[in-house]
Amino acid sequence: MINYGSKAIHEEKFINGGSQMTTTTLEYISKNDLAKSLGISIATIDRKLKEIPHVKMGDARQSRVLFSVGKVKEYLEDRTFEPEDAEK
Repeated sequence: MINYGSKAIHEEKFINGGSQMTTTTLEYISKNDLAKSLGISIATIDRKLKEIPHVKMGDARQSRVLFSVGKVKEYLEDRTFEPEDAEK
């Protein structure tokens, strides 16, 4: 199970010619939060960065990286295997 703190963003919706500000909760977590949730090091996350779906917030080498909780769950589920039954 992944424990995470969701990030909130503000979204402006246009309704009947007017605008209304709403808050939408997105389930994105930082590299640190992902490492803590999975019980692995940040270095492991860095090594697997080409495999794990993520969003990089800029072009600089040190730009913030965020991970969609749903996509990380899918990534982990796709790589989960069940051991074969030894009694076959």
